[in-house]
Amino acid sequence: GLMTPIIRNADQKTLSAISVE
Repeated sequence: GLMTPIIRNADQKTLSAISVE
């Protein structure tokens, strides 16, 4: 997410969740 820091944080959490899977 390059729109806002908040969106970026959400993206990183999503990536982390995907990595866990």
